[in-house]
Amino acid sequence: YSLGIVIYEMLTGRAPHVGLSPLAIAARRVQEAPPSPREANRAVSARWDRAVRRALAVNPEERLASVGALLAELE
Repeated sequence: YSLGIVIYEMLTGRAPHVGLSPLAIAARRVQEAPPSPREANRAVSARWDRAVRRALAVNPEERLASVGALLAELE
């Protein structure tokens, strides 16, 4: 999940979740998926968009389990 946040920020130049306070940001993390990276940066490929969205899935069971899984998603 943390790597997904870093990659999201690298691709878009902004954090995946924003809010007026740390509590608001934390609430968004557990309630809603962040916007697609492609919405912020049209140069992001569909493959990277899909991989980052999976890394940041709200449900932990739907997230990529490892860096190896992320690499496999990108191949």
